[in-house]
Amino acid sequence: MKKMTCFVMALAMALGFTQCKKEQANANSNEGEGNKVAITLKVNGGNNNGSRVEVYPPYVWFESGDVILVASGGRYVGQLEYGDGGFSGEITNPREGEPLYFYFLGNKAVLNEPSYSDGYVYGCTVDISDQTEWLPVISYSKSEEYYSSNNSSYHATLNNMCALVRFDSNVPFGNTITINNMKNKVVVDFRLGNGGFSFEKISDEYGNTGEIKLHPSRWAILLPDEGVDGVITSTATTNAEGYSPLQFTMGPIDYDMFNDDGIGIVWDRGDTFTVSDDGQGNVKKIYFAPGNLQYKSGETYPWRFAEHQWDYIGSYDESSWVDYFAWGTWTGNDPDPKIVSNYDWEAYQEWSSSLNWNAADFTKEYLLADESQRGYDWYTLSKDEWDYLLNSRTGVDGIPLCVPGTTANGVACVILFPDAWTGTYYGGVVEYTAAMQDAGAVFLPKAGNYNNPDYVGQSCYYWSSTMGDVDPYNPFPYAYCANLNGYGGYLSSFSAAEGCSVRLVRDAQ
Repeated sequence: MKKMTCFVMALAMALGFTQCKKEQANANSNEGEGNKVAITLKVNGGNNNGSRVEVYPPYVWFESGDVILVASGGRYVGQLEYGDGGFSGEITNPREGEPLYFYFLGNKAVLNEPSYSDGYVYGCTVDISDQTEWLPVISYSKSEEYYSSNNSSYHATLNNMCALVRFDSNVPFGNTITINNMKNKVVVDFRLGNGGFSFEKISDEYGNTGEIKLHPSRWAILLPDEGVDGVITSTATTNAEGYSPLQFTMGPIDYDMFNDDGIGIVWDRGDTFTVSDDGQGNVKKIYFAPGNLQYKSGETYPWRFAEHQWDYIGSYDESSWVDYFAWGTWTGNDPDPKIVSNYDWEAYQEWSSSLNWNAADFTKEYLLADESQRGYDWYTLSKDEWDYLLNSRTGVDGIPLCVPGTTANGVACVILFPDAWTGTYYGGVVEYTAAMQDAGAVFLPKAGNYNNPDYVGQSCYYWSSTMGDVDPYNPFPYAYCANLNGYGGYLSSFSAAEGCSVRLVRDAQ
Protein backbone atom coordinates (compact mmCIF):
# COMPACT_ATOMS: atom_id res chain seq x y z
CA MET A 1 0.00 0.00 0.00
CA LYS A 2 1.19 3.51 -0.77
CA LYS A 3 2.77 6.01 1.53
CA MET A 4 1.11 9.32 2.16
CA THR A 5 3.11 11.93 0.26
CA CYS A 6 4.53 14.56 2.61
CA PHE A 7 6.49 17.68 1.82
CA VAL A 8 8.83 18.82 4.56
CA MET A 9 10.33 22.22 3.99
CA ALA A 10 13.67 23.40 5.26
CA LEU A 11 14.67 20.68 7.66
CA ALA A 12 18.10 22.06 6.83
CA MET A 13 17.97 25.83 6.72
CA ALA A 14 20.35 28.44 5.40
CA LEU A 15 20.83 31.36 7.77
CA GLY A 16 22.44 34.63 6.80
CA PHE A 17 22.78 37.60 9.11
CA THR A 18 24.29 41.02 9.39
CA GLN A 19 25.55 42.72 12.50
CA CYS A 20 25.50 46.34 13.51
CA LYS A 21 27.80 47.27 16.36
CA LYS A 22 26.03 49.28 19.06
CA GLU A 23 27.40 51.71 21.59
CA GLN A 24 29.74 49.93 23.96
CA ALA A 25 28.73 50.30 27.57
CA ASN A 26 32.05 48.74 28.49
CA ALA A 27 34.89 48.03 26.14
CA ASN A 28 36.01 45.10 28.27
CA SER A 29 33.94 42.13 27.06
CA ASN A 30 34.20 40.34 30.40
CA GLU A 31 32.79 43.08 32.59
CA GLY A 32 29.52 44.94 33.11
CA GLU A 33 27.11 45.35 30.19
CA GLY A 34 29.83 44.36 27.77
CA ASN A 35 30.05 44.65 24.02
CA LYS A 36 26.51 44.56 22.56
CA VAL A 37 25.96 43.62 18.94
CA ALA A 38 22.62 43.91 17.14
CA ILE A 39 21.90 41.06 14.73
CA THR A 40 19.36 40.69 11.95
CA LEU A 41 18.99 37.11 10.76
CA LYS A 42 17.45 36.22 7.38
CA VAL A 43 16.09 32.70 6.89
CA ASN A 44 16.58 31.22 3.40
CA GLY A 45 16.75 34.66 1.91
CA GLY A 46 13.69 35.79 3.85
CA ASN A 47 11.23 33.30 2.34
CA ASN A 48 9.79 32.33 5.76
CA ASN A 49 10.78 28.67 5.67
CA GLY A 50 11.89 27.35 9.00
CA SER A 51 11.83 24.56 11.47
CA ARG A 52 8.42 24.59 13.17
CA VAL A 53 6.22 21.65 12.26
CA GLU A 54 2.43 21.95 12.31
CA VAL A 55 -0.24 19.25 11.83
CA TYR A 56 -0.43 16.93 8.83
CA PRO A 57 1.25 17.09 6.36
CA PRO A 58 4.18 18.44 8.37
CA TYR A 59 4.73 21.74 6.65
CA VAL A 60 7.56 23.66 8.26
CA TRP A 61 7.89 27.35 8.95
CA PHE A 62 8.93 29.92 11.52
CA GLU A 63 6.28 31.96 13.31
CA SER A 64 6.28 35.31 15.08
CA GLY A 65 7.76 34.93 18.53
CA ASP A 66 10.00 31.95 17.72
CA VAL A 67 13.35 32.24 19.46
CA ILE A 68 16.91 31.26 18.51
CA LEU A 69 19.49 31.14 21.31
CA VAL A 70 23.03 32.29 20.50
CA ALA A 71 26.21 31.05 22.18
CA SER A 72 29.81 32.15 21.79
CA GLY A 73 32.97 31.16 23.62
CA GLY A 74 31.14 28.31 25.38
CA ARG A 75 28.49 30.55 26.96
CA TYR A 76 25.10 32.05 26.25
CA VAL A 77 25.33 35.55 24.71
CA GLY A 78 21.73 36.36 23.79
CA GLN A 79 18.69 35.43 21.77
CA LEU A 80 17.00 36.42 18.52
CA GLU A 81 13.25 36.60 18.02
CA TYR A 82 11.40 36.01 14.78
CA GLY A 83 9.20 38.69 13.20
CA ASP A 84 8.67 40.39 9.84
CA GLY A 85 10.43 37.66 7.89
CA GLY A 86 13.55 37.36 9.99
CA PHE A 87 15.15 37.14 13.43
CA SER A 88 16.58 40.09 15.30
CA GLY A 89 18.03 40.80 18.72
CA GLU A 90 21.18 41.60 20.62
CA ILE A 91 24.07 39.45 21.71
CA THR A 92 26.55 40.44 24.38
CA ASN A 93 30.29 39.84 24.40
CA PRO A 94 30.64 37.46 21.42
CA ARG A 95 34.16 36.08 21.44
CA GLU A 96 36.49 37.26 18.67
CA GLY A 97 37.98 34.56 16.46
CA GLU A 98 35.40 31.87 17.26
CA PRO A 99 32.16 30.77 15.54
CA LEU A 100 28.71 31.80 16.71
CA TYR A 101 26.39 28.94 17.69
CA PHE A 102 22.65 29.00 17.00
CA TYR A 103 19.99 26.86 18.71
CA PHE A 104 16.31 26.63 17.82
CA LEU A 105 14.85 24.52 20.62
CA GLY A 106 11.12 24.62 19.96
CA ASN A 107 10.67 27.64 22.27
CA LYS A 108 10.91 25.30 25.25
CA ALA A 109 14.48 26.00 26.38
CA VAL A 110 15.11 26.83 30.05
CA LEU A 111 18.47 28.50 30.67
CA ASN A 112 20.66 27.22 33.48
CA GLU A 113 21.34 29.45 36.46
CA PRO A 114 24.30 31.82 35.94
CA SER A 115 27.67 30.63 37.20
CA TYR A 116 28.60 31.86 40.69
CA SER A 117 32.16 32.52 39.56
CA ASP A 118 31.62 34.73 36.52
CA GLY A 119 27.87 35.23 36.04
CA TYR A 120 27.73 33.51 32.65
CA VAL A 121 25.15 30.92 31.59
CA TYR A 122 26.78 27.78 30.22
CA GLY A 123 23.82 25.64 29.21
CA CYS A 124 20.10 25.01 29.01
CA THR A 125 17.55 22.19 29.12
CA VAL A 126 14.49 21.39 27.02
CA ASP A 127 11.52 19.26 28.11
CA ILE A 128 9.72 17.87 25.02
CA SER A 129 7.31 15.60 26.90
CA ASP A 130 4.19 17.63 26.05
CA GLN A 131 3.78 17.99 22.27
CA THR A 132 0.02 18.54 22.23
CA GLU A 133 0.32 22.23 21.29
CA TRP A 134 3.11 22.07 18.71
CA LEU A 135 6.07 19.91 17.73
CA PRO A 136 9.26 21.20 19.41
CA VAL A 137 11.86 20.78 16.69
CA ILE A 138 15.41 20.67 18.10
CA SER A 139 17.99 22.15 15.72
CA TYR A 140 21.45 23.65 15.81
CA SER A 141 24.17 25.27 13.73
CA LYS A 142 27.38 27.22 13.92
CA SER A 143 28.46 30.06 11.69
CA GLU A 144 30.74 29.27 8.79
CA GLU A 145 32.79 32.38 9.56
CA TYR A 146 34.52 33.21 12.82
CA TYR A 147 33.14 36.19 14.66
CA SER A 148 35.01 39.45 14.09
CA SER A 149 34.01 42.99 14.91
CA ASN A 150 35.19 43.88 11.42
CA ASN A 151 32.93 41.34 9.69
CA SER A 152 29.29 42.19 8.98
CA SER A 153 28.08 39.07 7.17
CA TYR A 154 27.88 35.45 8.33
CA HIS A 155 26.28 32.24 7.15
CA ALA A 156 25.10 29.06 8.83
CA THR A 157 22.91 26.02 8.13
CA LEU A 158 20.48 25.00 10.83
CA ASN A 159 20.13 21.20 11.02
CA ASN A 160 17.78 19.03 13.04
CA MET A 161 19.08 17.16 16.06
CA CYS A 162 15.88 15.14 16.36
CA ALA A 163 13.62 12.77 14.44
CA LEU A 164 10.18 13.51 12.99
CA VAL A 165 7.98 10.41 13.20
CA ARG A 166 4.32 9.67 12.42
CA PHE A 167 2.30 7.15 14.43
CA ASP A 168 -0.72 5.17 13.21
CA SER A 169 -3.43 4.37 15.73
CA ASN A 170 -7.07 3.35 15.85
CA VAL A 171 -7.76 5.71 18.76
CA PRO A 172 -10.31 8.26 17.49
CA PHE A 173 -8.79 11.65 16.66
CA GLY A 174 -9.40 14.22 19.36
CA ASN A 175 -8.01 11.96 22.09
CA THR A 176 -4.47 12.20 23.47
CA ILE A 177 -2.01 9.34 23.09
CA THR A 178 0.96 9.16 25.48
CA ILE A 179 4.00 6.94 24.91
CA ASN A 180 6.70 6.21 27.49
CA ASN A 181 10.31 5.04 27.82
CA MET A 182 11.43 7.70 25.34
CA LYS A 183 14.20 10.23 25.79
CA ASN A 184 12.28 13.42 26.45
CA LYS A 185 14.83 15.87 27.83
CA VAL A 186 17.50 17.76 25.88
CA VAL A 187 20.56 18.94 27.78
CA VAL A 188 22.79 21.52 26.07
CA ASP A 189 26.25 22.44 27.36
CA PHE A 190 27.50 25.41 25.32
CA ARG A 191 31.11 24.60 26.33
CA LEU A 192 31.18 21.26 24.48
CA GLY A 193 31.75 20.56 20.80
CA ASN A 194 29.07 19.67 18.22
CA GLY A 195 26.51 21.79 20.02
CA GLY A 196 26.98 20.11 23.38
CA PHE A 197 23.83 17.96 23.11
CA SER A 198 22.89 15.04 25.34
CA PHE A 199 19.50 13.37 25.78
CA GLU A 200 17.86 11.93 28.89
CA LYS A 201 14.65 10.39 30.19
CA ILE A 202 12.84 12.35 32.87
CA SER A 203 10.06 11.21 35.21
CA ASP A 204 6.97 13.11 36.30
CA GLU A 205 5.64 13.39 39.85
CA TYR A 206 3.78 10.09 39.40
CA GLY A 207 6.91 8.13 38.50
CA ASN A 208 6.12 7.86 34.78
CA THR A 209 9.44 7.73 32.92
CA GLY A 210 10.17 9.05 29.46
CA GLU A 211 6.63 10.13 28.59
CA ILE A 212 5.75 11.99 25.39
CA LYS A 213 2.24 13.21 24.65
CA LEU A 214 1.75 13.05 20.89
CA HIS A 215 0.61 15.98 18.79
CA PRO A 216 -3.09 15.69 17.72
CA SER A 217 -1.88 14.93 14.17
CA ARG A 218 -0.10 11.82 15.56
CA TRP A 219 3.31 13.20 14.58
CA ALA A 220 6.04 13.45 17.21
CA ILE A 221 9.52 14.85 17.73
CA LEU A 222 11.70 12.03 19.06
CA LEU A 223 15.25 12.28 20.36
CA PRO A 224 18.13 10.02 19.25
CA ASP A 225 18.03 6.67 21.05
CA GLU A 226 19.70 3.37 20.16
CA GLY A 227 17.38 1.38 22.43
CA VAL A 228 18.37 -2.01 23.81
CA ASP A 229 19.94 -4.18 21.12
CA GLY A 230 18.42 -1.82 18.55
CA VAL A 231 14.87 -2.07 19.94
CA ILE A 232 12.89 0.54 21.89
CA THR A 233 10.00 -0.91 23.89
CA SER A 234 7.29 1.54 24.87
CA THR A 235 3.81 1.47 26.41
CA ALA A 236 1.05 3.65 24.96
CA THR A 237 -1.90 4.99 26.91
CA THR A 238 -4.78 7.24 25.91
CA ASN A 239 -7.51 9.26 27.56
CA ALA A 240 -10.08 7.59 25.26
CA GLU A 241 -12.35 5.24 27.18
CA GLY A 242 -11.95 1.48 26.81
CA TYR A 243 -8.28 1.45 25.72
CA SER A 244 -5.99 -0.40 28.13
CA PRO A 245 -2.21 0.29 28.17
CA LEU A 246 -0.63 -1.19 25.03
CA GLN A 247 3.00 -2.23 24.57
CA PHE A 248 4.69 -1.71 21.19
CA THR A 249 8.22 -1.66 19.81
CA MET A 250 10.16 0.45 17.35
CA GLY A 251 13.66 0.61 15.96
CA PRO A 252 16.47 2.98 16.91
CA ILE A 253 15.97 6.72 16.44
CA ASP A 254 18.62 8.62 14.49
CA TYR A 255 19.39 12.31 14.11
CA ASP A 256 17.24 13.99 11.46
CA MET A 257 15.26 10.78 10.80
CA PHE A 258 11.98 11.32 8.95
CA ASN A 259 9.44 8.48 9.10
CA ASP A 260 6.04 9.00 7.47
CA ASP A 261 5.30 5.26 7.10
CA GLY A 262 3.51 5.35 10.43
CA ILE A 263 4.61 3.35 13.48
CA GLY A 264 1.66 1.26 14.58
CA ILE A 265 0.01 1.78 17.97
CA VAL A 266 -3.09 -0.31 17.31
CA TRP A 267 -5.36 -1.58 20.04
CA ASP A 268 -7.22 -4.84 19.42
CA ARG A 269 -10.71 -3.43 19.76
CA GLY A 270 -12.51 -6.26 18.03
CA ASP A 271 -13.52 -3.88 15.24
CA THR A 272 -11.20 -5.14 12.49
CA PHE A 273 -12.20 -7.07 9.38
CA THR A 274 -10.03 -9.75 7.78
CA VAL A 275 -9.88 -9.46 3.99
CA SER A 276 -7.23 -12.07 3.21
CA ASP A 277 -5.55 -15.04 4.89
CA ASP A 278 -3.19 -17.37 3.00
CA GLY A 279 -3.07 -19.91 5.84
CA GLN A 280 0.65 -19.24 6.29
CA GLY A 281 0.29 -16.51 8.86
CA ASN A 282 -0.10 -13.70 6.34
CA VAL A 283 -3.35 -12.09 7.43
CA LYS A 284 -4.59 -8.70 6.29
CA LYS A 285 -7.05 -6.74 8.43
CA ILE A 286 -8.72 -3.42 7.68
CA TYR A 287 -10.91 -0.66 9.07
CA PHE A 288 -13.74 0.83 7.04
CA ALA A 289 -14.21 4.54 6.38
CA PRO A 290 -17.00 6.04 8.54
CA GLY A 291 -19.32 6.47 5.55
CA ASN A 292 -19.65 6.30 1.77
CA LEU A 293 -17.35 8.51 -0.30
CA GLN A 294 -18.90 11.74 -1.60
CA TYR A 295 -17.70 14.43 -4.03
CA LYS A 296 -18.66 17.96 -5.04
CA SER A 297 -16.85 19.84 -7.78
CA GLY A 298 -15.55 23.32 -7.01
CA GLU A 299 -15.20 22.88 -3.25
CA THR A 300 -11.94 23.71 -1.46
CA TYR A 301 -12.19 20.21 0.02
CA PRO A 302 -14.24 18.40 -2.62
CA TRP A 303 -14.14 14.95 -0.97
CA ARG A 304 -15.80 13.78 2.21
CA PHE A 305 -17.20 10.71 3.93
CA ALA A 306 -20.94 10.61 4.60
CA GLU A 307 -21.83 11.90 8.05
CA HIS A 308 -23.41 8.56 9.02
CA GLN A 309 -22.69 5.04 7.82
CA TRP A 310 -26.22 4.68 6.47
CA ASP A 311 -26.32 8.01 4.59
CA TYR A 312 -26.58 8.05 0.81
CA ILE A 313 -27.68 10.70 -1.69
CA GLY A 314 -29.39 8.41 -4.18
CA SER A 315 -29.41 10.85 -7.09
CA TYR A 316 -26.86 12.43 -9.41
CA ASP A 317 -26.51 16.18 -9.82
CA GLU A 318 -23.02 17.43 -10.71
CA SER A 319 -23.78 20.81 -9.11
CA SER A 320 -24.25 19.15 -5.71
CA TRP A 321 -22.65 16.41 -3.64
CA VAL A 322 -22.70 13.02 -5.36
CA ASP A 323 -21.95 9.49 -4.18
CA TYR A 324 -22.42 7.45 -7.37
CA PHE A 325 -19.12 6.93 -9.21
CA ALA A 326 -18.06 5.35 -12.46
CA TRP A 327 -15.26 2.89 -11.83
CA GLY A 328 -11.84 4.41 -11.03
CA THR A 329 -13.00 8.04 -11.15
CA TRP A 330 -12.19 8.66 -7.46
CA THR A 331 -8.45 7.94 -7.96
CA GLY A 332 -5.54 9.40 -9.86
CA ASN A 333 -4.00 12.85 -9.88
CA ASP A 334 -6.94 14.47 -11.66
CA PRO A 335 -10.09 12.54 -10.78
CA ASP A 336 -13.23 13.24 -12.77
CA PRO A 337 -16.06 11.50 -10.95
CA LYS A 338 -18.76 12.14 -13.53
CA ILE A 339 -20.92 9.38 -14.94
CA VAL A 340 -21.29 8.83 -18.68
CA SER A 341 -24.05 6.64 -19.98
CA ASN A 342 -22.79 3.41 -21.50
CA TYR A 343 -25.55 3.77 -24.08
CA ASP A 344 -23.93 6.93 -25.50
CA TRP A 345 -21.06 5.28 -27.33
CA GLU A 346 -19.32 8.45 -28.52
CA ALA A 347 -19.33 10.10 -25.08
CA TYR A 348 -18.45 6.84 -23.42
CA GLN A 349 -15.48 6.22 -25.71
CA GLU A 350 -14.09 9.72 -25.02
CA TRP A 351 -14.53 9.24 -21.28
CA SER A 352 -12.99 5.76 -21.08
CA SER A 353 -9.94 6.74 -23.17
CA SER A 354 -8.76 9.10 -20.41
CA LEU A 355 -9.83 6.97 -17.45
CA ASN A 356 -7.25 6.13 -14.82
CA TRP A 357 -7.34 2.33 -14.83
CA ASN A 358 -6.22 2.00 -11.24
CA ALA A 359 -8.99 2.15 -8.68
CA ALA A 360 -6.99 1.12 -5.63
CA ASP A 361 -5.28 4.02 -3.85
CA PHE A 362 -7.41 7.09 -3.17
CA THR A 363 -4.44 9.54 -3.12
CA LYS A 364 -6.67 12.52 -2.26
CA GLU A 365 -6.50 12.36 1.53
CA TYR A 366 -5.35 15.99 1.76
CA LEU A 367 -8.59 17.08 0.05
CA LEU A 368 -10.92 15.37 2.55
CA ALA A 369 -13.25 17.81 4.31
CA ASP A 370 -12.70 16.15 7.70
CA GLU A 371 -9.14 16.99 8.73
CA SER A 372 -9.04 14.08 11.17
CA GLN A 373 -9.31 11.60 8.26
CA ARG A 374 -6.40 13.04 6.24
CA GLY A 375 -3.69 11.21 8.17
CA TYR A 376 -4.69 7.77 6.87
CA ASP A 377 -3.94 5.94 3.61
CA TRP A 378 -7.39 5.18 2.18
CA TYR A 379 -7.88 2.70 -0.64
CA THR A 380 -10.41 0.38 -2.33
CA LEU A 381 -10.68 -3.34 -1.64
CA SER A 382 -9.85 -5.70 -4.49
CA LYS A 383 -12.30 -8.26 -5.88
CA ASP A 384 -10.67 -11.09 -3.89
CA GLU A 385 -10.63 -9.02 -0.70
CA TRP A 386 -14.34 -8.22 -1.01
CA ASP A 387 -15.06 -11.89 -1.68
CA TYR A 388 -13.11 -13.01 1.39
CA LEU A 389 -14.78 -10.37 3.53
CA LEU A 390 -18.28 -11.43 2.50
CA ASN A 391 -17.97 -15.18 2.13
CA SER A 392 -14.92 -16.60 3.93
CA ARG A 393 -15.17 -15.15 7.42
CA THR A 394 -16.96 -16.99 10.20
CA GLY A 395 -17.64 -15.45 13.58
CA VAL A 396 -17.46 -16.89 17.07
CA ASP A 397 -19.58 -20.08 17.31
CA GLY A 398 -20.25 -19.91 13.58
CA ILE A 399 -22.16 -16.61 13.67
CA PRO A 400 -22.56 -15.17 10.13
CA LEU A 401 -20.68 -11.90 9.78
CA CYS A 402 -22.56 -10.58 6.73
CA VAL A 403 -26.28 -10.02 7.31
CA PRO A 404 -28.27 -8.63 4.36
CA GLY A 405 -31.57 -7.84 6.05
CA THR A 406 -30.78 -4.77 8.13
CA THR A 407 -32.10 -1.33 8.84
CA ALA A 408 -30.06 1.51 10.31
CA ASN A 409 -31.94 4.62 11.37
CA GLY A 410 -34.77 3.50 9.11
CA VAL A 411 -32.51 2.99 6.06
CA ALA A 412 -32.22 -0.44 4.44
CA CYS A 413 -28.65 -1.65 4.82
CA VAL A 414 -26.37 -4.65 4.67
CA ILE A 415 -24.51 -5.11 7.93
CA LEU A 416 -20.95 -6.39 8.24
CA PHE A 417 -19.84 -7.54 11.67
CA PRO A 418 -16.14 -7.41 12.68
CA ASP A 419 -14.16 -10.62 13.10
CA ALA A 420 -14.52 -10.76 16.88
CA TRP A 421 -18.26 -10.12 16.95
CA THR A 422 -20.01 -12.04 19.74
CA GLY A 423 -23.44 -10.36 19.73
CA THR A 424 -26.67 -12.07 18.84
CA TYR A 425 -29.45 -11.32 16.38
CA TYR A 426 -32.59 -13.12 15.32
CA GLY A 427 -34.28 -14.08 12.07
CA GLY A 428 -31.53 -12.61 9.93
CA VAL A 429 -32.90 -9.09 10.43
CA VAL A 430 -31.07 -6.64 12.63
CA GLU A 431 -32.12 -3.16 13.70
CA TYR A 432 -29.32 -0.65 14.20
CA THR A 433 -28.26 0.30 17.71
CA ALA A 434 -25.57 2.77 18.77
CA ALA A 435 -23.93 0.02 20.83
CA MET A 436 -23.69 -2.14 17.72
CA GLN A 437 -21.89 0.61 15.82
CA ASP A 438 -19.60 1.32 18.79
CA ALA A 439 -18.63 -2.38 18.74
CA GLY A 440 -17.42 -2.03 15.15
CA ALA A 441 -20.43 -3.04 13.03
CA VAL A 442 -20.39 -1.53 9.53
CA PHE A 443 -23.59 -0.54 7.72
CA LEU A 444 -23.63 -0.31 3.91
CA PRO A 445 -26.78 1.48 2.69
CA LYS A 446 -28.74 -0.17 -0.13
CA ALA A 447 -28.30 2.81 -2.42
CA GLY A 448 -28.82 0.83 -5.66
CA ASN A 449 -26.86 2.35 -8.52
CA TYR A 450 -27.25 5.24 -10.92
CA ASN A 451 -28.46 3.20 -13.88
CA ASN A 452 -30.89 1.12 -11.81
CA PRO A 453 -32.81 3.43 -9.47
CA ASP A 454 -35.38 0.68 -8.86
CA TYR A 455 -32.72 -1.14 -6.82
CA VAL A 456 -32.62 1.60 -4.18
CA GLY A 457 -33.64 0.01 -0.90
CA GLN A 458 -33.11 -3.50 -2.31
CA SER A 459 -29.41 -3.84 -3.16
CA CYS A 460 -26.13 -2.05 -2.76
CA TYR A 461 -23.24 -2.05 -5.19
CA TYR A 462 -19.71 -1.23 -4.05
CA TRP A 463 -16.82 -0.96 -6.48
CA SER A 464 -13.71 -3.10 -6.09
CA SER A 465 -10.31 -2.05 -7.43
CA THR A 466 -10.23 -4.99 -9.87
CA MET A 467 -10.84 -4.54 -13.57
CA GLY A 468 -12.89 -7.19 -15.34
CA ASP A 469 -11.71 -9.52 -18.11
CA VAL A 470 -11.28 -7.89 -21.50
CA ASP A 471 -13.93 -8.99 -24.00
CA PRO A 472 -12.74 -8.42 -27.60
CA TYR A 473 -16.36 -8.47 -28.79
CA ASN A 474 -17.52 -5.87 -26.27
CA PRO A 475 -16.05 -2.34 -26.49
CA PHE A 476 -17.14 -1.41 -22.98
CA PRO A 477 -14.62 -1.97 -20.15
CA TYR A 478 -15.83 -3.90 -17.12
CA ALA A 479 -14.86 -3.93 -13.45
CA TYR A 480 -15.87 -6.02 -10.48
CA CYS A 481 -18.43 -4.78 -8.01
CA ALA A 482 -19.53 -6.20 -4.66
CA ASN A 483 -23.23 -6.87 -5.11
CA LEU A 484 -25.05 -7.08 -1.78
CA ASN A 485 -28.79 -7.65 -1.66
CA GLY A 486 -31.38 -9.33 0.52
CA TYR A 487 -29.82 -12.75 0.07
CA GLY A 488 -26.12 -12.21 0.60
CA GLY A 489 -23.06 -10.85 -1.16
CA TYR A 490 -21.14 -11.81 -4.26
CA LEU A 491 -18.87 -10.24 -6.89
CA SER A 492 -20.18 -9.45 -10.33
CA SER A 493 -18.74 -7.79 -13.41
CA PHE A 494 -20.31 -4.41 -14.23
CA SER A 495 -19.80 -1.88 -16.97
CA ALA A 496 -17.20 0.59 -15.72
CA ALA A 497 -19.64 3.39 -16.53
CA GLU A 498 -22.17 2.20 -13.94
CA GLY A 499 -22.67 4.63 -11.09
CA CYS A 500 -21.98 2.62 -7.93
CA SER A 501 -21.08 3.39 -4.32
CA VAL A 502 -17.54 3.54 -2.89
CA ARG A 503 -16.58 2.65 0.71
CA LEU A 504 -12.85 3.12 1.27
CA VAL A 505 -10.77 1.21 3.81
CA ARG A 506 -7.40 1.55 5.57
CA ASP A 507 -5.00 -1.04 6.93
CA ALA A 508 -5.36 -2.06 10.57
CA GLN A 509 -1.69 -3.10 10.96
